Amino acid sequence: MRRFVPTLPSRKRLAASLSNSKKQWEWSGAADASVFVAGHSHRGAYRAAINEGLASGVAVLLPKGPVDPSVPDEPDGPYWRTACRTPGRVLAVVWNGNQHNRHFMFEFDEPLRLHDCGEVGTVVPASMISAFWEPSLTRMDVILRSVSAEHLVLLGTPPPKTDEEIRAGLRFAPVLLQAIAAAGESADTIRITPAALRVGLWKILQGDLEARAARIGAIFVPVPASAQTPDGCLKPEYSVGDSSHANGAFGALMLSEIDAAVAQVEAA
Repeated sequence: MRRFVPTLPSRKRLAASLSNSKKQWEWSGAADASVFVAGHSHRGAYRAAINEGLASGVAVLLPKGPVDPSVPDEPDGPYWRTACRTPGRVLAVVWNGNQHNRHFMFEFDEPLRLHDCGEVGTVVPASMISAFWEPSLTRMDVILRSVSAEHLVLLGTPPPKTDEEIRAGLRFAPVLLQAIAAAGESADTIRITPAALRVGLWKILQGDLEARAARIGAIFVPVPASAQTPDGCLKPEYSVGDSSHANGAFGALMLSEIDAAVAQVEAA
């Protein structure tokens, strides 16, 4: 049986999250924004695009005031209420997007493969993969069922990184390093799941996000091929330097994709 990277928060992190349940949120970016980006950790690419002067007319929903890096800043009820009640042209949502990294980045035990990805390992159907991370998507239907923006956009999330990018970025991922150490491995020796399989899993996730978008009446904006290497990984120039997230250039690229997708809907 494959052993997955632990994802449950520690008691300390959970207590910190609960004690911080009344934290406040604010839109950071253009005062006259027409595109509002909200969501989980991949929102950082859009924040970086703003900070680096690569985007205009955009705001990202972030914690208000000084940020304590030891306290999780995961979106809570007030966060989503703020996002959904904000009027504007576009509310663009980044929903999770790290499931394939969190659970399948490393081969801790026997390998697995999809029917069209890999030559060794237990074959796992795509439907089983979708069912595995279904719980991480279920709240979306309820949270995003009513928004004040003219258009609701669900964003594609960054594809997996190359083996080299992952190993170089592990020093910024203490949770992954702890899991690696617990398995008796190191960042230099741990077997990284083959890129073809990781890309295949990412494609399943993107398909699931697109299906959810259709269910809730949102526009799905996928990651363009121009951001991917020939084998489907995130191009290094769009990497922020860790094992899974993208940078401001990626955020700017996706914002242009949002504009094009929304303009097409408005012109129809």
